[in-house]
Amino acid sequence: MKTGRSNELNRGPRTRSVKNQKDDVHKSIKYNVWASTQNGNKKLDAAYQKAQQKSGSCPVFLFFSVNTSGQFVGVAKMVGPVDFNKSLKYWQQDKWIDYFPVNWHIVKGFAKQFVEAHYS
Repeated sequence: MKTGRSNELNRGPRTRSVKNQKDDVHKSIKYNVWASTQNGNKKLDAAYQKAQQKSGSCPVFLFFSVNTSGQFVGVAKMVGPVDFNKSLKYWQQDKWIDYFPVNWHIVKGFAKQFVEAHYS
């Protein structure tokens, strides 16, 4: 039987790192949604769809960092696919389009080194 970290990650949850402005992260916490660029949304939706095809469906967790903070500020779980037909108007930048639902699990600053050591 093969063991090892890469094997565990292939079976376990998918993770993605998200960097953005503080106000956008606060809005995501308030409304339980997230949006990205067109390319970012395609990648996140592909990760979500792939995770759903796994036996028992595998979660996709997003690790949020505020630009220039040097810390992650929270962890949210994708709870639905990207809706490519809807956009929200309250993001700081117009390039954030479409959106998808998230559930926030941790809202607290923690060092990037912790995440990099465990999930990279």
